[in-house]
Amino acid sequence: MNKVGVLLFRKDLRTFDNIALLKACEVNDQLLCIYCYDNNNCEKYKPAKISKKREAFIFKSLQDLDNRLQKMGQKLLVFKTSPLEALNHLNANVPISTFITSQDPGWYEKKQVAEIKSSYKELEILQFHNNTLFDESEIPFDLINFPSSFSKFRKTVEDQEIKHPWAAPDRLPPMPDLNTDKFSLNGEPIDAELEFAGGESAGKQRLLHYFETNSASTYKETRNALDGKNYSTKFSIWLSNGCISARNIISNLKKYESLNGKNNSTYWIFFELLWREYFQWYAHHYKESLYKISGVTGIRPLSSFYAERLKKWEQGTTPYPLVNALMNQLVSTGYMSNRGRQIVASCLVNELELDWRYGASFMESHLIDYDVASNWGNWQSIAGVGSDGKKKHFDLNKQTKLFDPHRSFIKHWKGERGARQLDSVDQSDWPI
Repeated sequence: MNKVGVLLFRKDLRTFDNIALLKACEVNDQLLCIYCYDNNNCEKYKPAKISKKREAFIFKSLQDLDNRLQKMGQKLLVFKTSPLEALNHLNANVPISTFITSQDPGWYEKKQVAEIKSSYKELEILQFHNNTLFDESEIPFDLINFPSSFSKFRKTVEDQEIKHPWAAPDRLPPMPDLNTDKFSLNGEPIDAELEFAGGESAGKQRLLHYFETNSASTYKETRNALDGKNYSTKFSIWLSNGCISARNIISNLKKYESLNGKNNSTYWIFFELLWREYFQWYAHHYKESLYKISGVTGIRPLSSFYAERLKKWEQGTTPYPLVNALMNQLVSTGYMSNRGRQIVASCLVNELELDWRYGASFMESHLIDYDVASNWGNWQSIAGVGSDGKKKHFDLNKQTKLFDPHRSFIKHWKGERGARQLDSVDQSDWPI
């Protein structure tokens, strides 16, 4: 009897350096490749709907993955249900032997796999760390004893060997005899203009183009710019959706260094990938605490809910021109620089005195490079509920002088169209 497997794609929308895909080929005679798309699948404080930009990027990434799978004798089946419901449907038509997916750091994604384990006691379930530099067996500490700071984490793993990325398989096991037409990826493309195309093909093209230039050798000097395509790598756009892997980036970085030499900037690309790695394991360690207002400290920060302030922050109409410009950029493009994210997060937490989770949730809705661990972990750090327990405050006037001294970014993104004052009413709801 043929062994039939289900491979669930999530944040690993690629064929190159995909250990879950390779294992699915190894252990199954027949295979069903699925993706469960739920437009309301955001984490804590769920937005009503992810933005059109993010939705379009995911759709393009799925299209590219489907094209690649078809060249390998497969196709992608898309379900608008939970993974458990998708598995129930498939198993009702053909007996499923194995369920394979990546180890996602998101708490709700972990719950989805737990539900499958609970419902299918006899099902072989295989999970792999597909989106990190290291496997859990390779990190030199137990997750229970996760390092208390990034510095300690970095010093522990920085000299660890990073495996070379795995090649994509030439062919995949065939699909079982099953009518799957209604689950084929089709429909009209999402009506949203994208500055960056989704998918493994576009991600690989970005990798190739970036390392063909000398941008990597000046990365540390340019990385804090607020606008433009080449001041930073932009790898996070494809890395966050698994269109490219962190190991693939390291492999290309090493090739660049062998040809052009190492310097502080090329090291800093590696350094930033270590920050990402830190937050992936941080999320695995702290689990649901990633979303709690008290974060991982257990100490609830002082904050409140001012609906008007939150709306002004989201719509880019605060009294702070740089913050407004950054928020307008985010909503318009689905992207914001790392420096920009720190600035707007600091503003929401400090100047606006709001619950940091509303900001994290808004970013989750809009960022095309949304990554659950990096997003929520960084917001915790700004809010002072991360592992160091220290609140960060970025002086908005100083940030403007440093990163937009001529106010060209503010002018371009219409940051001066904000309100003159933060509140229109006082605490008693009387007009100010």
